[in-house]
Amino acid sequence: MMMSEEAGMEDSSRPTLRIKPNGAIRVNGSIDFVDENGVVVETKSDFSICTCGRSKEAPICDGSHKLPKD
Repeated sequence: MMMSEEAGMEDSSRPTLRIKPNGAIRVNGSIDFVDENGVVVETKSDFSICTCGRSKEAPICDGSHKLPKD
């Protein structure tokens, strides 16, 4: 079902990426992680991509940006 973005709604069949104020990239919807051979290695939904470089779950954000810097 297509919904108007003007009304604040999005096409739920397409993932969206939003840049959060803390720099993380929020993924809403389902995406495939594909290796260099084109093989789907994992499918994830509704998560953030780390951009701070501190996540132990990289490339997935684990909230490490919230911790005090060493």
